[in-house]
Amino acid sequence: MSGKDVVAFYQAVADFVVIICIAAPFFSFTGFVEDRLVLAWRAYLTRFFLAAYFRNQAYFRIR
Repeated sequence: MSGKDVVAFYQAVADFVVIICIAAPFFSFTGFVEDRLVLAWRAYLTRFFLAAYFRNQAYFRIR
């Protein structure tokens, strides 16, 4: 390790670990929120289209 900046290396490693510890939960949470929004949107569309389909006995008029 002659001529190398060991202190700067360990500081960079520590910075990297801190960044990973912050970024990993953040990206996991954003993925979770995105999945929940997609699920809520699909449920809303399902209820909307089923209500429109069954309204006024529309299923009898569709041929």
